[in-house]
Amino acid sequence: MAEPVRQTLAFGQFAEVPGLHVMEAPSGRWAETLSGLGGTGVHMVLAWRPPQKGAPVGHPMVPTLTIQILDSPAAAASPWADIILPGDDPGSWLPRMLRSIQRTASGDYVPCALRNGNVDFQIPRGQFCSL
Repeated sequence: MAEPVRQTLAFGQFAEVPGLHVMEAPSGRWAETLSGLGGTGVHMVLAWRPPQKGAPVGHPMVPTLTIQILDSPAAAASPWADIILPGDDPGSWLPRMLRSIQRTASGDYVPCALRNGNVDFQIPRGQFCSL
């Protein structure tokens, strides 16, 4: 990129103009980030997480689809992954992701984290609050 990435939205600020936006994230907590994204008006989140990190946490109000990329056809898919993408066929990724988005948006599919109750919700306390 020619210039550094800059935020276009404050944390949880509604996106009034369509397009690609970068939201300020006051903390590195995933649950807070998901809550802030919900405030911006997103309808769904696609998230990639390395299998070594364990089951990702979803959000009770923002469907969160987890993506896993398999390095080889013999690799085992994680039970928490909603979308499995073959590492050797990136050309198939977009249609697979769009199909999963459509199924989730229509209510035909419930993301793994939500289905298994692995969800969290947290509103940030702000940058200047300490306990």
